[in-house]
Amino acid sequence: MGRKPTKRLTVRAGNLIRYRVLLMEITESETIIKLLGDESRHHDPYLHLGLANTALALEPHITYEKPARNQGKHKYFRPMSREEMLNRSLMLFSTPDSRSPRVTSIENKEEMDKAIRWFRRAARRTIHMPRHRRIRVFREGPAKSLISKILNANFANDILIDVDEARKLSKMNWDEPDSLEIVFEDETKPEGLEIGFLENPSRVVFLSPGRPVIEFNYEMLMKWIHSLERMPGMREFLAEAQRRIVPK
Repeated sequence: MGRKPTKRLTVRAGNLIRYRVLLMEITESETIIKLLGDESRHHDPYLHLGLANTALALEPHITYEKPARNQGKHKYFRPMSREEMLNRSLMLFSTPDSRSPRVTSIENKEEMDKAIRWFRRAARRTIHMPRHRRIRVFREGPAKSLISKILNANFANDILIDVDEARKLSKMNWDEPDSLEIVFEDETKPEGLEIGFLENPSRVVFLSPGRPVIEFNYEMLMKWIHSLERMPGMREFLAEAQRRIVPK
């Protein structure tokens, strides 16, 4: 495409490169996501997902860089309105007992005032200085190393995620004493961004040196992460790109 990628992520399985994800900023208002296979030209699916940020919405579309005969160059999807983006963001600060208010229109002053009041309360619960309470953090080992690599990724360099390591992590028994250790939140000395859990497993905390703790409800955090897959155009783009680059 002739443009230098601004961010790059590589996913590896064994000695094979499964795919590479390139994020490129085309203009101040548009970013594209491109999925590649290995280094060969045969693993370039020649399509990308574009995210155009307008004053009213986020407009996703797939661009076919080498469209086949009788195929259009672009495939457009339902725009994500400002209200939908706001509601998705507020969800991250929710708990099962304190759901975020739904905003149907940013122009609706009553709804926005209600959302702002709710967010101020949620922010105080979510962002705070370290407290003298017990939390569980990962012991030194492969699991902590992999999670640290992801949380502290520097997109200025090529980030490598090993699928085999991730699979081992997904099969971990979180109740095993060898996996986690108990520390006091205000006494731990994280070297970078680290993740921890309250002894009540419904809360997850993010720790970083010299900065406030960020605390989310685990259920709502997972719900928010899974919602990213349902962003307009995302599933279609990933399915079509993988179909073109992963051998049958």
